[in-house]
Amino acid sequence: MQNKLSIGEMAKLRSVTVDTLRHYDKIGLLKPFHIDPETGYRYYSISQYEVLGTIKELRSIGFSLEEIKQFLTDRNVKKSVQSLQKSMANIQEEIKKLQGIHNILMTRLYNIEHFTNSYSNSDIVIKQFEEREYIQLDRSVAWTDTENLYFGYLELENKIGGIIPALASNKFGDFIKKEYFDEIRQSSDFPLT
Repeated sequence: MQNKLSIGEMAKLRSVTVDTLRHYDKIGLLKPFHIDPETGYRYYSISQYEVLGTIKELRSIGFSLEEIKQFLTDRNVKKSVQSLQKSMANIQEEIKKLQGIHNILMTRLYNIEHFTNSYSNSDIVIKQFEEREYIQLDRSVAWTDTENLYFGYLELENKIGGIIPALASNKFGDFIKKEYFDEIRQSSDFPLT
């Protein structure tokens, strides 16, 4: 057979592994054009070079091997367009999710930098916020009880449905009674004003 490529040559031409081609053969995605009955060596035709290129391209845009198999079976323009439109919708959804994560990370960085720059020389800062909604635990948690404190954070994170843990953000706060500061003032060498 002229223009036949060994499995190694085909793998090298398309920058895939020999194991990948063997797997594609096993699942019926890309069968060798010829298998030598005496040696069992697999050979591919040069025309299969483009088919393997299509498989690689579809894998890179998120198609599963089963979807690629269906795509390559009884190919027609309508079927190709539908498959590509479905893939585009999946990619757009993934972009939307990644953009949401990007926005969260940008906000997180801004909050950390703002906190570092604003409060670096302050012990206590009293800040007035506009009216806003908040969620709170239905129980108090002592700062000294680290395990329950983390469970409290986890419970609040689940309530707000954050994609990225909100612990290191400006989304958490604490209610501290005035008496707490009175106690500190009485026991401190540096009175609070």
